Amino acid sequence: ARTQMTKKQRNKLLLACLTVALIASAVWGYSFYRKRTGVYVETVRQGNGWGYKIYVKGQLVVNQYVMPAVKDSRPFPCEEAARRTGDTVVARVGRGEMPTVSLAEVNRIVAESCGQPH
Repeated sequence: ARTQMTKKQRNKLLLACLTVALIASAVWGYSFYRKRTGVYVETVRQGNGWGYKIYVKGQLVVNQYVMPAVKDSRPFPCEEAARRTGDTVVARVGRGEMPTVSLAEVNRIVAESCGQPH
């Protein structure tokens, strides 16, 4: 037996679809706005690892393709560590602090994000 949707069920489905579309467009719009007007971090694939870029009002200001404070030039082992390090730098600049990251901080972020030390 084939069941038909009632008008009430169709309206609920339509409302749910419109709600999802509205939320998706709001998220996309906020992301676009942030990229055009604010500061944001973008992770990038670097060889066998990850790096990050920091943009201010759409302009590239930092291109960090290796882990800072680490003696040998190696990319981050996972994307989350690169993003979290970039976010740390952005937060420090926002508080008027120096945008440096210590070896201990890099080790902690990598261990927490990737499950391994650098």
